Amino acid sequence: MPNYEYRIKLVLVDLTLTSADLTSNKRDFIAEQRILNWN
Repeated sequence: MPNYEYRIKLVLVDLTLTSADLTSNKRDFIAEQRILNWN
């Protein structure tokens, strides 16, 4: 049973890391769009 809980925790950590990557990528994309608009 502890092994099962450990796997769930791993999945949750993976999801949070993935969502963090997505938000940072979106932020970079928005920054690039602004720079392109300035030029």
